[in-house]
Amino acid sequence: MAITGMQIYKLLPKTNCKDCGLPTCMAFAMQVAAKQRALTDCPHISEEAKSQLAEASAPPMRLVKIGTGDKMFETGQETVMFRHEEKFHRPCGIAVKIESSLSDDDALKKAEMINNSKFVRVGEEIKVSLAAIEVDGASDPAGRTKKLAEKLNLPIIVMGNDQQALKSAAEAIKELKPLLHYATSQTIDSLAEFAASSKIPLSIKSSNLEELADLTSKAKEKGAEDLLLAFDLDNPGETLRNLTIARRAALRKNFRALGYPTIVDINADSPEYETVMGGIFAAKYAGIIVINGLGPWEILPILTVVQNVYTDPQVPNTVEAKLYEIGNPGPDSPVMFTT
Repeated sequence: MAITGMQIYKLLPKTNCKDCGLPTCMAFAMQVAAKQRALTDCPHISEEAKSQLAEASAPPMRLVKIGTGDKMFETGQETVMFRHEEKFHRPCGIAVKIESSLSDDDALKKAEMINNSKFVRVGEEIKVSLAAIEVDGASDPAGRTKKLAEKLNLPIIVMGNDQQALKSAAEAIKELKPLLHYATSQTIDSLAEFAASSKIPLSIKSSNLEELADLTSKAKEKGAEDLLLAFDLDNPGETLRNLTIARRAALRKNFRALGYPTIVDINADSPEYETVMGGIFAAKYAGIIVINGLGPWEILPILTVVQNVYTDPQVPNTVEAKLYEIGNPGPDSPVMFTT
């Protein structure tokens, strides 16, 4: 049975201190009951109250933070299946891969291009959110990753199949809280223990949702709390189906083993197909998508989808009524009116 706002309120300090960002303890209790906030967002909650309500009051999807400080990306803690039910809270992040096949110089050049991959659309800046450093096959995963991390001004994903290379690379920059991407059934024990001890997030990959649920439970037993569900594009239809089922299980059934944000590798054969698939999964229901391409014509369409889907449907789009200059107008320039 769902816990009510009044039941939660009885366990709060009732001081209306506003330290949680809300005006009253009752408002906070109602948001916790609606699974829009976590009980731990109240800095003054007692340990007894935490133990009573921790599991019942936790949002159905965990919030995961990648990176630190101003180089941080947040994903997860979504509350609805469809935007019109409320809104989507955290926009899908676009991560661009730096391939291990690139030379060191070319990798650094791509890192600089990723830093500068930003656009202004309808008055808002939209940009690449993360950089994904591939470590499989690198002769010195730790050294290469550290060098690239010094160049990048974005949160970092360390990705690959080789668990030793993953550990080595992540260890070199663990203070930056990179995402360790990814563990499988063969590597879950080792990588989950490493992620827990290093206090970094970990993604877990399986094409089977039942196995994926088992693997997240196993990772949690090892102490890894900040998890993502990882999918690839081997079968786009099946991937879309699994994303939908996982989200529905978390939000509608409160199934904790799948209550995590998602990451999808868009490893497509052509840049055109990569852009199309990126747009699809940005809308349904990837928290992060990883792509190879860096051309503006490849990235801008995906960012446009994200910008449009993650607007608040309860807040109408508006334009400030004022005089706007286009170019360098002079005394004889025409004037255009619009409503």
